[in-house]
Amino acid sequence: MTQDTPATAPLPDGQFRALQSLAERQPGQDSNFVNIGAAQALTQLGLARRGGGGWEITPLGRNHLLQVLSKEDAGGAANAR
Repeated sequence: MTQDTPATAPLPDGQFRALQSLAERQPGQDSNFVNIGAAQALTQLGLARRGGGGWEITPLGRNHLLQVLSKEDAGGAANAR
């Protein structure tokens, strides 16, 4: 049995939505709204950082998001049979 580290543990809904919003941002475009409290919590976990252009997702944050989405996809694919 493996134990979740802070970077792989499930996030509260608000933090997860903020992480998704950060992942969707494109350089040079207007940024989508991100809850400051959620972004600060993500920063403490190493999943986001505050850069010159605002909040940014970190590589660790992108990995976390990909892991969660792949788990959801795998569960959906298994249930589709």
